[in-house]
Amino acid sequence: NSEDWAKLEAPFGDVSNWAPLKAAVKTSHFTDVTLELGVLKVRAHRCMLASPEDGHYFAAAFRWPGECVQGRSVSMPEGLSEEAMMALLRLRYGADELEAEFTLEVRHFAELLDWPNVRKRCEAHLEALLQQSKDV
Repeated sequence: NSEDWAKLEAPFGDVSNWAPLKAAVKTSHFTDVTLELGVLKVRAHRCMLASPEDGHYFAAAFRWPGECVQGRSVSMPEGLSEEAMMALLRLRYGADELEAEFTLEVRHFAELLDWPNVRKRCEAHLEALLQQSKDV
């Protein structure tokens, strides 16, 4: 979001040259792994998928021999829908919003993928939905 960008840019003074960098980051130019779910292929960043604070699901997948040649592609778990996968990635990359329809599935796979921050955000979203239903 814009506040996060402002915090990031502040130490660097004049940030007039940042617009091309921001645009480039949103492309697949800097990606280094493909997530595969059926016919859906999504480019991503290994450093975003396997951070040191998380579990080892993706770190292990990047080292696994076979189809995942040198960690360039990872098959996503069976049972994960395309919509939930995209919601998981949006949350992982810093989005704040989650569609209520996919919250339980996203929470389940956040646990499986060992992404505790995404899991906690899903749980907070579920608690907010429950509170809203109590207030009605």
